[in-house]
Amino acid sequence: MIPAPATVGVWVCERVIIDAETGQPSLIGILTALPVSEIPSQPQQVSVVAELAGGHGMGLIELTVWRLATMEQVHGTSAYVRFPDRIMIVRVYFRMHGIEFPAPGVYEFRLSVDDEMIAQRRLRVYSAGG
Repeated sequence: MIPAPATVGVWVCERVIIDAETGQPSLIGILTALPVSEIPSQPQQVSVVAELAGGHGMGLIELTVWRLATMEQVHGTSAYVRFPDRIMIVRVYFRMHGIEFPAPGVYEFRLSVDDEMIAQRRLRVYSAGG
């Protein structure tokens, strides 16, 4: 895809509800930190919403999760996205299942289009038990 899109916004949240009548999303439980009951964590589920603009054509969008302390990738997913024109804002939704956080610390959600990183969002994972 030429050019790569710019990021309008990226949010990590507990879930996204799409209104059946209007098609508009509601982001539920926007996260900057995530308490887990044990470390390493049981498989977790989070949603990621991104708004992108300025791209044109088809592109492969990838969302990866990295443990920053070790630079280890712990999860990832991808999908194709179509940008009808460079002006339109395109919303992309990811429901990520089965993310296992091996240790407490900071994790980074990285968004790339056609292998070019365009955004990141950090999430602190900690033990809810103390």
